[in-house]
Amino acid sequence: ISALEIAVERTTLFKGVVQQIDWEKRELTVAAKSETATPFAFDQKSTLSVQGRSTAFDPYELRVGDSVEVQFEKLTAGELKAVSVQATPVANQRLWALIVAQTEYDDTKIGSLEQLAADARLVRDSLQKRYRVPEEQLIMLENVSRVKLEQELSGLLVRLRDDCQLLVYFVGHGYSDGAGKITLASKDTQRSDSTLTGWPMKWLVS
Repeated sequence: ISALEIAVERTTLFKGVVQQIDWEKRELTVAAKSETATPFAFDQKSTLSVQGRSTAFDPYELRVGDSVEVQFEKLTAGELKAVSVQATPVANQRLWALIVAQTEYDDTKIGSLEQLAADARLVRDSLQKRYRVPEEQLIMLENVSRVKLEQELSGLLVRLRDDCQLLVYFVGHGYSDGAGKITLASKDTQRSDSTLTGWPMKWLVS
């Protein structure tokens, strides 16, 4: 019998859902529907694949609730060691995000921030891939008017349940009237009258 055949015989596949990850002990606990939770040790030789993409074992890539297939082997002490883990991220239905990227303006007195548009898109991708924000609950607006911003935020807030969390990420200019009132610039904001034509930040914190 070949060395390859021996390796195959020594490994076993376990499918389930991640129940706990102890990063200090380097232990992954997985539960299947019909079985009790099973702990698997992992080390620097263990491999992780998330939706077909090979990546490192770290808290940003693997989360509690993810569906996994663990290829493991039994060590001499009876411990189970994960040889490879294939994970399918499960979206967190409690998370919502609104990303507003205001980088271009009708008023030429307001400087362009075009170079920051890519940063907003990176945040969007990170929220979806690493933080499990569902795609349908991640709204990104680029260079929109004040009215459009108001409509989108109002429509979003009525969809949130009491147990939901909303993250708002804004890229753009902001102005203060000197009395503590801060206004964020929308695409149609006029620099000469930003207080009346901009987007009051209190909408986001009230």
